[in-house]
Amino acid sequence: MSSDQTTTSRQSDQTTTPEHPNDALDVTDVADYLGRQYGGWYEIARAYEAATGWPELAAEGKTVFVTTHYMDEAERCHRVALMHAGALIRLDTIPALKGIFAEDSVVEVSCARPALALLELEGMRGVGDAALFGETLHVVLEAPDALDGVRRRLADRGFEPVEARPIVPSLEDVFIRSIGEAERSRAVGDEARGGGSRAEGS
Repeated sequence: MSSDQTTTSRQSDQTTTPEHPNDALDVTDVADYLGRQYGGWYEIARAYEAATGWPELAAEGKTVFVTTHYMDEAERCHRVALMHAGALIRLDTIPALKGIFAEDSVVEVSCARPALALLELEGMRGVGDAALFGETLHVVLEAPDALDGVRRRLADRGFEPVEARPIVPSLEDVFIRSIGEAERSRAVGDEARGGGSRAEGS
């Protein structure tokens, strides 16, 4: 993940090298150590403690590469690469990544016992994806009229009160959809290769 600015460099005279993987190191020390190891000096976000350190560096015209498991943090980057199972599955700007969803196709559902309600929606006609987000569900609709069906299904199965509303998709929604697509594509490829092998052996 990076801004579209030019990388700048900085040199320090003090470097601490880790003697044990569990030794606590300041982020600046890590940057200096990597710089010495790989022949370059890089300004990196040294203030994860403050959570705003790297956006400030980017605003100053510095390129910042961030690796994170937290999608809300990734949403603050200009471009994002999503990886799954060691493979790059998407790379684009945040608006473009969220553009994989049709307008109003992602809805937030509030209901009783959401974890159990999720099981009711899996495989339901008109529902593309469904995932648990805290105490709510995020549901991707394959058609706008599927929303009424979701409400009825959950109400009929005893998950009232049920509230559902369209929302702006999050990067987490994009990631979940992208993983599903990648896994389905892999399954199709594996099946095709397996079918070819059986044909050759017959």
